[in-house]
Amino acid sequence: MSNVSRGLRRTRAQISALPHAHTGLRTEAGLTLLEILIALAVLGIILGIGIFNARQTLTGSQERAAIQTVRQSIWQGATAASARGRPITLTRNGRILRLMDGETVIRTDELPPSVGTNFPEGMLLEFSPPGKITPESLGAFMERDPWIGADGRTHHIEVSVIGEVRALGGG
Repeated sequence: MSNVSRGLRRTRAQISALPHAHTGLRTEAGLTLLEILIALAVLGIILGIGIFNARQTLTGSQERAAIQTVRQSIWQGATAASARGRPITLTRNGRILRLMDGETVIRTDELPPSVGTNFPEGMLLEFSPPGKITPESLGAFMERDPWIGADGRTHHIEVSVIGEVRALGGG
């Protein structure tokens, strides 16, 4: 055996005898700092995506709820005018929509706080027997190009004389 081989053997033997010798197998339990950082980065990305999607879902559901609230209020106003044989009004005060039979409140609904609208304050629509929206109030309401929206998405509202409501758009 040559001197180089003996020296190489001696060096390997000395390295193997050291307490922290790397043999290619992990001898201690636990994670390295790099593994922990990678796991945290992956977890952060997953949580970020989840929070973003949850926010979009929540905003979309609040928009749908607001549109449904307007739809129900208008439909019930037409129905109440027909059933009672008297004029009914739909009013807005902030986020509150009220159906009124004279001074009597028939229904009160609240629009979600994150949803905006350009509906005017005060009287929105007037319903007359047999359950139709008066042409004057419908014309004044539609003249404003009414909309409901949140987070940059806008739904334009169309209302028919018999109280049918369509929400258009969303972009």
